[in-house]
Amino acid sequence: MYHHLPVCRDLLRDRIRAAGKRVGLKVTPHQLRHTFGTQLLNAGCKVTSIQKLLGHRSIDSTLIYARVHDETVASDYYAAMTRIEKSLEIPAKMADVKEPNTDKPVARSQLLVLIDQLAVPQLGVEVRLDLVTQMRHLLNGKTPEPILAMAC
Repeated sequence: MYHHLPVCRDLLRDRIRAAGKRVGLKVTPHQLRHTFGTQLLNAGCKVTSIQKLLGHRSIDSTLIYARVHDETVASDYYAAMTRIEKSLEIPAKMADVKEPNTDKPVARSQLLVLIDQLAVPQLGVEVRLDLVTQMRHLLNGKTPEPILAMAC
């Protein structure tokens, strides 16, 4: 009956609505597009791929359909924070930290000075990152170049 002919838009819309009605939901083709885009995005599909699949010229049109689910945002945030926190980790027992290839302990007093400087609330991000870099150098047995943390 419909062999090799395009499917009529009204036929699809009516069938989707009827299927929704049978299960007690109001469903439209437009809602299915939203769901399709959102689920693909939440599953990790690239927005540009979703754009192509939905046939949009503008990425802005795709972003309307592809609303990020709150759990996806939270999951991405916690994953990123875990990576950041791991990169800033300092060994718990400073007495166990030794310079590489020696039994000489890392200068505990130098690390404590850097930690005190890091605790200053007015520090900018760049100064904080420099202090962390100095701490890493000390922990890895390198001599860090001193930076005055008070210069915000």
